[in-house]
Amino acid sequence: WSAGADLVSVGARPEGGRLGAYERLDLHAHWRVAPRWRVEAQLRNALDRDVEPVRDYRAPGRQAWVGLRFDSAGL
Repeated sequence: WSAGADLVSVGARPEGGRLGAYERLDLHAHWRVAPRWRVEAQLRNALDRDVEPVRDYRAPGRQAWVGLRFDSAGL
């Protein structure tokens, strides 16, 4: 299995005024369950921060994703 984290850091920026800076922590992992299959999981915005990526738009809060991936290379 493999796991990691991404820290997204966005500085204050002008956009019809001034948008504040923010940081967002995303976590991810995957487990190989068979030679061509793996289970993937992501936790986006793990700290559930309120972020405004563009003026007057609030990004979603914490999100969890789980998926199953098949590698068809070589078939």
